Parts: sequence; C-alpha cells; structure tokens
Amino acid sequence: MRKIFRLIPVVLCLSFLLSSCSKNSEHTRYISKDAIGVLSINTLELGKKVAWSALSGSPMFQEMTAEAGGDTTKFDIDKTGVEPMTTFFAYAVPDQKLNSKSRMMLIIPLKDAKKFAAFIKEKFPEAKFEKKGDLEFAYLNENTSIGWDEKTAIAAVGSPSYKDQYDENGMIKPQASNTGLLTEAIQKTFALPKDQSLAENDKFKDIMKEAHDISFFLNYEALATSMPQEELGTAGSVMASQKKLLKDAYLTGSIDFEKGKIVGEASYYFNPTMKAIAEAMEVKSVNNDLLGKVPGKQMNLMMSYHFNPQGFRALADTMGMAPLVNMGLKEVGLTFVDVLNAFTGDILLAATD
Repeated sequence: MRKIFRLIPVVLCLSFLLSSCSKNSEHTRYISKDAIGVLSINTLELGKKVAWSALSGSPMFQEMTAEAGGDTTKFDIDKTGVEPMTTFFAYAVPDQKLNSKSRMMLIIPLKDAKKFAAFIKEKFPEAKFEKKGDLEFAYLNENTSIGWDEKTAIAAVGSPSYKDQYDENGMIKPQASNTGLLTEAIQKTFALPKDQSLAENDKFKDIMKEAHDISFFLNYEALATSMPQEELGTAGSVMASQKKLLKDAYLTGSIDFEKGKIVGEASYYFNPTMKAIAEAMEVKSVNNDLLGKVPGKQMNLMMSYHFNPQGFRALADTMGMAPLVNMGLKEVGLTFVDVLNAFTGDILLAATD
C-alpha cells in the first residue's frame, strides 16, 4: 500500500517536466481557500535552467515511475496532451472523510484532452475510465483519481491508512477504496466558486506576483485542522483550543536558482493577536561573551542564538496556560516567572578539539 502513495512525487515530477515552458496561470481558482499548503512551479524560468533530458533520464525519476506502477520514462511531451505554456500547482487540503484527514490535489492544464486520455491509458494500463457529466475520470488505483475537461486535469491523491483495522475474527480488513471520495472532491474542485478559492487571499496573491522559480504558501490554521488530534493526545487538544491564534497566520516563501547558487526567502505573517508575543520573543542580539567560555583551541562548529524568556510568558498568558503551569510548579515551590527569570535566553552550541 505504501507504493501507491509514492505516486505523489511521480505526478509532481511529471507535471514539472511536462510544463517546461510556463506562464502565469488562472488556475489558482481551483485551489481551495482552506488549502494547507501550496507549491507553485514557475517552469518558464526553470525551463531555462534545467534540461528536460537530464531530468527524465535520471535513475531517480525512472525508479519512482516504476514503483508507482506506470511507465513514464519514454514519452514524447507533445503526445501527453498537457499544455506546455502554463503554471503548475500542487496543494494539500483537509478532508475529514479520509483516514489521513487530508488529500493532495494536482492541477494540470491541458492542450489536448484526447491526447491526455490516450497518454493515461498507455502509461497506466490498469486504470479504469468513466464519464460523469462533462468530466472524464481515470482511476489509477483506490487512492488516486484524475478528472478532466477540455482544458484542465485535476488529480486527487489520498494517503492509504497505515493503521490496520481488524474484523471480529482478528483478521486484518482490506483497506476501503477512496475512489468515490476522491471523485467527489474533483467534481467539487471544478465547480469551486472564485470567492471560495485561494485566488482571493492577499498573501497568496503577493507571492504569486513575484514570479519566483518555486513558491510555496502555508496556512497554519488549515494545518492545525488537518492534524488527527486523537493521535496527538494532549498536544492535539492544546492546538485545537488555540486555533484562534492561528487564524490568518501564513508562511510564504520562494526558491530561485541564480548562477550556481540557490536563493531562498520566507516571510511569516502573524495573527494580529500574536503581535505582542512576536514582539516579546524578538531576537535583539546575540551574547558574544559566551565565546570566551568555550574550551579548546580549534573551533570546528559554532551556533549562537538568543531568545527572550519573557516571550514565553506572553505566549502562556495569551493561550491561558499560565495558571496551569503555575499549578504544576507550585509543588516544588516555584512560579512560572521564577523559572523564566532564571534564564538569560543565551544559547551557544560549539564543537571543538
């Protein structure tokens, strides 16, 4: 079953390789505003820097496609039916109906839907096909479905459950197929209203406008929602009670390949209620005096960091956890403030002779 889920990186690679000359896309309307994270690949720029032959002929790519059950190591890009001048998106979205509580969606713009269908039939001979309304569907396995119209293909991938279920005789039950749920998800994605899509999110729009080689977007609130809280125990309960702090909290970032080097940037956007915490935990300076206390003559590795202990007090107060912490420390005659005051916040890690 684990082999099935390996199809995700295969489809990611295929979509990247097949879209080797891209431009800005309007397909952000197919990305739900509740998406956990989004990966965007600007293949117009990457196509100038990475050779298709080097990627498609690599042993890693061939091994990945073989393990997924499809043969995509030898094909003509023009015969895939994929639109070569577009932008590719992959995103994860919460789905409480699935065992994994989330699914991955892949958006693949098409140039020729008939060629795309023929490509899928050739490379995945065991796939089952069905027509539902204006959409064509291919079911590659119980955890991977693809639906398409004349212009766009959308793939939905669900993770198989790694937690065995047993019947009354103590035998492991076969895992249920997610085909129906994934097909329904694809239909809803095609019909997604624009005001329910991530295209209306200002932070997402900003990172897309910058046109980096690779961009990513992370929604912390959606991430917390997707986590199986019953498996996380106390940590899950705490996170569930603090979702208000994660509302409108995002991480955006980019990766660019520039003349032999990789340049990455990231920006974190706090929920307004977290502003005081962020200011309290801001790193002001690093204590260089600690260097004089490191033994040895040869410094092989050194990492220094400073945090403001009072930032944790602001965090505990905002989360309403301070009384609980003080209750636990009372047994040893301490308070939360006593513990915080015992630390300067200076940390240094060194490896010497």
